Amino acid sequence: MTPDKLLTQFWEVEEVPRKPLPSTSDIVCEQIYKNTTHRNSDGRYVVTLPFKTPENIELGNSRHIALAQFLRNEKSLSRKPEIKAEYDKAINEYLELGHMTKVEYDPADNTKTYYLPHHAVIKPDRITTQLRVVFNASCPTSNRNSLNDVLHTGPTLQADLVILVVKWRMFQIVFNADIQKMYRQILVESRHTPFQRILFRKSSNDPIEDFELQTVTFGINCAPFLAIRTLLKLADDVQGTHPLAAEILRNGMYVDDVLAGAHDVPTAILARDELTSSLKSAGFALRKWTSNDPKVLSGIPQEHLLDTNSLSLPESNNTKTLGIRWNAKKDAFFFLINPIQDKTAYT
Repeated sequence: MTPDKLLTQFWEVEEVPRKPLPSTSDIVCEQIYKNTTHRNSDGRYVVTLPFKTPENIELGNSRHIALAQFLRNEKSLSRKPEIKAEYDKAINEYLELGHMTKVEYDPADNTKTYYLPHHAVIKPDRITTQLRVVFNASCPTSNRNSLNDVLHTGPTLQADLVILVVKWRMFQIVFNADIQKMYRQILVESRHTPFQRILFRKSSNDPIEDFELQTVTFGINCAPFLAIRTLLKLADDVQGTHPLAAEILRNGMYVDDVLAGAHDVPTAILARDELTSSLKSAGFALRKWTSNDPKVLSGIPQEHLLDTNSLSLPESNNTKTLGIRWNAKKDAFFFLINPIQDKTAYT
């Protein structure tokens, strides 16, 4: 980097961040969302995938590639029975909740579908689910295009985390919750679900079956845009009846995490109730509640709290919020750091 650029960066550090101008792709993606998104009879939002050329989606055959990766993943998981059981349970949950449906494979549809390879990721430090299924929409098809290649990513709508946390701490009474399986509560239009196919079987003795994911899928590049944009759409829809909820949905969300509060308990409880009602109307459920005031948590079912002791907020009630540890009783942030191990040599 040249000295001029280094000096420019030095002076720009203290400048107020400027919002970048939207690209043509971002404008088109937003227009597609506005023109095609609707709510079904249950109140859930239904979105479409923002294809760059919807009339001519240039994808090759992907099933044979996904099949090869599935067999490799299956072989790897067979050596870890406990992880395989968790993995099978996670995939089966998609079926049980109606988040995916079984379909029949037709070779004639090879270029009208896309098969997502999938594998397990283990996060042992997570408080709840430690295993997560990851779908790979960047895997190229036979013509070298992947699903992500033919989709608009969409503009970045997520607020800056540092600013969000600082704003959260301006409130005297705060609460934190998590939208359960947020992406999977947003449905994808049926004409686009063939581009969200996966292969799966419980046992190596069973035939491999084809399934279509029915909801917004993590791993597809436009998924963050679709999910956050849907919360903003919900904010617009409830503005007239639930203004406190609309404000939180616009300015108090970090993806699926709620960081909200008020300057007094009655307003915090009203905001909590408005937010719960608004999200519930669209099929979103709030779980893992915490607060620095037990009155805000009163009336919330015990199983919806982060742990069974959250109501009394014991000394040990330390919750991990967005990578930061937060002691709800002391209302203080802190970090857990692993001790540095001595080594004979360092790279």
